[in-house]
Order: sequence, then structure tokens, then C-alpha cells
Amino acid sequence: MGLKDLLSLKALTNWKNNAGTVWLWIGITLLACNFAFVGMARWEFTYGLVYSLGFIALGAVLTIRNPTMLGGITAGLIGLIAVALTMNLLAMLTPTIAMMLAIVLFAAFVLAESKIIPHGGTPPAAKYAVMLALGAEVLFPFLYFYGRLFVSNLPLPMETIAYHGGIMLLAGMDFFTGIGAVKFKYRNELRIVFALMTIIGALLLTGVKHWGLNLV
Repeated sequence: MGLKDLLSLKALTNWKNNAGTVWLWIGITLLACNFAFVGMARWEFTYGLVYSLGFIALGAVLTIRNPTMLGGITAGLIGLIAVALTMNLLAMLTPTIAMMLAIVLFAAFVLAESKIIPHGGTPPAAKYAVMLALGAEVLFPFLYFYGRLFVSNLPLPMETIAYHGGIMLLAGMDFFTGIGAVKFKYRNELRIVFALMTIIGALLLTGVKHWGLNLV
């Protein structure tokens, strides 16, 4: 079905049974916060745009019944770019370059899922292409929290704990579920709690603190 699955109301309302719904809402919230509270004139805008496109693409892959291989790969790459940008893993990856790459990859994702460009088929493994991005989304907030609390001995703002901590917990839940390591009764309810934690944290960071969506 491709992108038609996203046009269904269930894509944004089926919180418990559709794995992609919470990620779609996180991506949409970050996109709205980035434009409404951060603004294009600020340097943090590029970070917010990369993050939001990555989460929307991730949510779309998890929502579409038969995602394309190219769609899964591009969604995963946007997530990895976001992590690389935040952790300064690549010297040549400036925020502007990262934003441009994310936009191009997101466009390729949309075109692939629309079947407009060659997309490599719709193999069952397509959804696993985002697993690396999920794993990275767990690792980089954890390393940041550990370094700030136990190495630098600096406090963490509650807004940062809610926003990045929510992403870390939700991504961890989905990553370990994807590899078959997590399965328990209230998993879906916990995913909703982690998503709401992320959304509230993002709103507080941008709307109240007037900070950006980068890791602070």
C-alpha cells in the first residue's frame, strides 16, 4: 500500500497496536516546535529539522505494511545522520550539510514509498533497516547522560531528561523488541508513556525554556 497507509486515520490514532504511531507524533511535534518556537534564524533549527524528519520517516516505515527496502534504508540513514551530528562523529558533517542530506533522503523515502523511483522491492527485512538508527538513538543519550552525570559531575535539566530520556527509552524498547529480546504485557502502554515523556520534554525545552532540540 505504501504511503496510502499513512493517509489512514489509524496511522495517527492507533497508539497501542501500530508501532509507528508514537514515532509519527514525536516527529510531527518536533517539526511544529522547531518552526513555532525555535525558528529558522537560529542555529539549533537544523538539528530539530534533522531529528523530526528522521522520526517521521521511522514512524512511516513502522506504519506501512510493506515498506520498500530503499524506504527503510533512507529512514535509517536519517536517524544515523542525526546521531552523528549530535555526537560530532564526522568533522565534515556540519549542521547545514546534515540538514541538506536529511531533506534529500526524506525526499527519496517519499518517492520510494510512492513507487515513483526504483525502490528495491518490499522484502520483509525492510523494517529491520531502521534497527541501526534505533540502536544509535539508545546509545548516544545514554553516553551523554553518563558523561555529564558521572564524568563531568554536572546536573541535567529535567526537560533534557524528559526529551532525550524518552527517546532513549522508546528506541531501546523498540530495538530490543525488534531483536526478540523484549516481550511483556504492558509494553505498548510503556511505549505511549515514553512517547508522551518525549513530547512534553520537547514542548518544555522549546516553548518554555526557549532552547533548541539539540542535546543540551
